[in-house]
Amino acid sequence: MRRLPASVLVVVGVAGLFSAGVASFVTALPAPEGDLLLALVPPWHAAESVVATAGGQIAAPFSAPLAVLVTGTTAARLQDAGAVWVADGRLAARLCGLE
Repeated sequence: MRRLPASVLVVVGVAGLFSAGVASFVTALPAPEGDLLLALVPPWHAAESVVATAGGQIAAPFSAPLAVLVTGTTAARLQDAGAVWVADGRLAARLCGLE
């Protein structure tokens, strides 16, 4: 059996702690408010059905594999419908060339 060097274990441990810190910070942010939201949907849910269940509409002519721009609903309703994370969609729309 081959052993891993201690430096690899230290790097993996530090990366795990960093990831946990970033995840805690992101999930502690207040729910976004606005007319354009970015919803992250897990791969076992269809983004269209999550948006429809939340009572919103898809705001872009295209979507990413796990994310969609949404209007007409709230972050709480999207999360109740199955979205993992909801953020303000204005920056994503600008990066995609929509605004």
